[in-house]
Amino acid sequence: MSRPTQTARRARVRGLAAAVAISLGLAGACTTARNSLGTTAGPCFRSQATASAAVHNRGQLVGVRRIQAPRLASRLPTATSLPPREVCVFAFKGTWQAKDVDRPRGLPAGRYALVFVGARHGALVATFLDDKLPTRFRHL
Repeated sequence: MSRPTQTARRARVRGLAAAVAISLGLAGACTTARNSLGTTAGPCFRSQATASAAVHNRGQLVGVRRIQAPRLASRLPTATSLPPREVCVFAFKGTWQAKDVDRPRGLPAGRYALVFVGARHGALVATFLDDKLPTRFRHL
């Protein structure tokens, strides 16, 4: 091969590599950095350790929901005593008795432990036991 042909080939390879690098850089700039899952429950994940501790790290986490506590009162009658504020509700599936959880309320036993954690301060509010979920929870 002659010198001019090798030089031309190297120039094409460098040009192609530069085009690929620029394309990847532009594609990466089309997305923005996010620190949440894109759901309203995203901030609740900071309280996951509190919720897990309330059920003594047992059971399977079904999902989490950020909601006004009184909105659940029609579906979970024992929740009517909760203050009217926003809470993060963590649903754990398992076999539960009141002695198995911290701050138990509701039924004495159930298939689900619903852990209510304050959305702003992250402190445990209550743990409700029930045999069915009062609302839809997102899969994790």
